[in-house]
Amino acid sequence: MITLLIGTCDSYSFLWDNFTTLCDKHWLVDCEKIFISETKNVEAAGYKTHLSGNGPWTDRIMSALDAVETEYTFFVLEDYFLTEVIDQSEIDLHIEFIKEFDANKVMMEPLSYLMKYDMGNFIDFNGRRAYKVMDNSDYLTSVQPSVWKTEFFKKVIHKDWNPWQFECTGTDMIRGGDNRVYDMLRDKKIYWNAVRRGGNISPGWEDIKSRFNLKEIKNEK
Repeated sequence: MITLLIGTCDSYSFLWDNFTTLCDKHWLVDCEKIFISETKNVEAAGYKTHLSGNGPWTDRIMSALDAVETEYTFFVLEDYFLTEVIDQSEIDLHIEFIKEFDANKVMMEPLSYLMKYDMGNFIDFNGRRAYKVMDNSDYLTSVQPSVWKTEFFKKVIHKDWNPWQFECTGTDMIRGGDNRVYDMLRDKKIYWNAVRRGGNISPGWEDIKSRFNLKEIKNEK
């Protein structure tokens, strides 16, 4: 029903141990879990690695998406360390929402000041509140953790882009259309962003490491 795709690259392999530790703890969904990397395999039980060579970021994601056989994809980056439980009931809730409202993508994210929402028409769905992201919003193709219709993901991703082009240029290409992108709110943010742009470890690392008994991050890039 769903595939967990983890976007990564060889140079961020120093994050993989901690990512899989927290994913094993918090991702309680029986499905394929696939890292999309370049030339290095992820040595962790229960995970596959899709090796797509050293091409552009979106080319590598597209290569993996072509091999996905499920109708839905949960996409996350390797530096988004999961800190809250995502179980089968949570995935089922999102898929039921997608089916009922013909959604293409449902984010698991607090409302963001970077995006525009139809604030006057939220949806109360099984006790959870969902907001439609307006079709003229920025970041319609955000890489925040989301349940995607796999075919929609394939439709909005294009060759020769880096992640920021996917989020920005990708949004520009679909802005104004009937995109049916939603955000279903949770009580807590589901991840901690381990790396800031530029490769520096985010502030608060020692607290996260202590809370979850993680390994020291040794950046060997």
